[in-house]
Amino acid sequence: MNLLKKNILIILISCPLIVLGQLSHEIENISKHIYLLDFNKSQKLIDQLEDKDLRITLEELNNIIKNRGSNKKIDSIALDKITHKNKPHPYTPLFTEIVQGYYNMYYGNDQSKSLNSFNNALKIASANNNKAFQKLIISNILQLYSLQKTPNSIRQLKYLEILESISETCQDATIVIYFETLFFGQSTREEALKFIPTAKKLNKILNTCNFSKNWESNVYDLLMVYFRETNKQDSLIKYANKLLALPTTNYTKLSKFYAHLELASLNATNNNAKEATKYLSLSKSQFNELDSTRAAYSYYRFGAMKVLSVIGEYEQAYNFLEKSIIFEHHLNFKENQQDINQLQVELETAEKEKQLLLSEQENKKQEYFLIALGGLLVLGSFIAVLINLNTKRKQRIAEQEKEIEIQKIERLLKEQELTTIDAMIEGQEKERQRLAGDLHDNVGATLAAAKLQFEHLKRNRAKSNITDELYEKTSFLLADAYSKIRNISHINNSGVIAKNGLLPAVQKLARNASINGKLNIEVSDFGLENRIENTLEIMLFRVIQELVTNIIKHSKASEASIAITQHEGIINIIIEDNGIGISEERKLINSTGMGLENIEKRIEHIDGTFEIDSSLGKGTTIIIDIPVEQNTQ
Repeated sequence: MNLLKKNILIILISCPLIVLGQLSHEIENISKHIYLLDFNKSQKLIDQLEDKDLRITLEELNNIIKNRGSNKKIDSIALDKITHKNKPHPYTPLFTEIVQGYYNMYYGNDQSKSLNSFNNALKIASANNNKAFQKLIISNILQLYSLQKTPNSIRQLKYLEILESISETCQDATIVIYFETLFFGQSTREEALKFIPTAKKLNKILNTCNFSKNWESNVYDLLMVYFRETNKQDSLIKYANKLLALPTTNYTKLSKFYAHLELASLNATNNNAKEATKYLSLSKSQFNELDSTRAAYSYYRFGAMKVLSVIGEYEQAYNFLEKSIIFEHHLNFKENQQDINQLQVELETAEKEKQLLLSEQENKKQEYFLIALGGLLVLGSFIAVLINLNTKRKQRIAEQEKEIEIQKIERLLKEQELTTIDAMIEGQEKERQRLAGDLHDNVGATLAAAKLQFEHLKRNRAKSNITDELYEKTSFLLADAYSKIRNISHINNSGVIAKNGLLPAVQKLARNASINGKLNIEVSDFGLENRIENTLEIMLFRVIQELVTNIIKHSKASEASIAITQHEGIINIIIEDNGIGISEERKLINSTGMGLENIEKRIEHIDGTFEIDSSLGKGTTIIIDIPVEQNTQ
């Protein structure tokens, strides 16, 4: 009899799954467009359905995902319509689990319930081999993981593997790479090293297939982080502007929030304080009201670290940092609550299993009850201890981070002040020592001889036979002194450049800087038949000299080249190396010598242009274009 009941129960459960397995082409097409966030197309297809109940259900499913948690009132109505139908149809269990999962992801205090609902929906869709709904559900699960402050999880990788295994189209492949990139970007372990190569792959595949504007905003948002990390400013600006040009939806609004933050950081890095503060202010207009705690944390932490401290607004940066720490505590508390809820769900599941066993073994009911109660008490105590320890640890970390940030800002100010003073004193002292040596060694001896000639002339002025000879010798000595002073002046201004010109000086510099077996520097030229203005030659030589010094000290390059071309009133200089790239060099380069920023300002002062193209591990290329007037002397 019991076996007969079980068989009947299995048949009753399987019947809706069998019917659900016969999903029409229209239903799969609708779910595909919802998965691709193309809600207008999915709504048009929904309107064409003949089944009224099915049409209403799919419309509410489409709307709740379209809202992306931005309208709790509308979403709660949609949830009620689907989960409390008087006449449920075979699709109701699947749609109910999806909508409950999505609703709890944004509004519920217990996101573990959201994960459970999505997993139940995934089981139903997998049992009926409906890949469109499987992709939709898994993408929502991965989105749920990304909302966690520390989302790195082995389970997350397993869902990524499932999504990749059922991928069929170009859009599917791109979405898989998108979630991989998002996972590596949020990781704090060795997986974080995979972010840049995975993001690079995402950038390449993006333009190979068409996407909805909503998905484009997600991808653009992630690529902006990639361009920031690889110091590709032009690409970052391009994608930020493309993102801001998209129509504002519940998906693009959050991405526009981060786009404004990225542009604020970029302008701060380029010393454009006015634009930086403008974009920082604009980002607040794109706040995510639903997840205001996370948005506020991102706004204040990013503003403090990437914008205000960079442009020198240290007091405001400190205030932003304090506020971000407060919102970070709220996020940590929320995560702790989610962990507790997850444990409670597991306890409830275990309790149900125990109750089933107790019903079958009534003779041991009291014993199992005592065991369950004891387990609950022990586990409850363990959870309480974990919460207490975790809360204290988070507080200590937050306090330490706050102190570290304050110390960094103070140390940066002191180092900048000391570096400026030391460089000025050292330069002045070296210049005084060198001029004193030149005057003493070269001019001093000649003037001393001229003085002796004058004294001799004074004593023998009555002797006309030697007066002319003395005047001639004295004149020669004075002329020699004048010539030496003039040479010292020329040497101080240009060294070997005044004599030989820019190209020989650069060639000599390359020969001296090359190191056998370690660094080889080649020089090539075109169109340098005539000399250019002397002051410009000196300035260009010093710029090239500084850039070569940077290559020697910081690039770890084995090969470098200097190409100088003069054509139609333009001097073009290209300096390349195969070193480690600019991102690691910049910190060192700006600490000594002219610095790239000062070089760029010098070039711009004479109406020239200065460009840097560099990527990590691929070397650096610097291009300088300067308008010139030929000097035929």
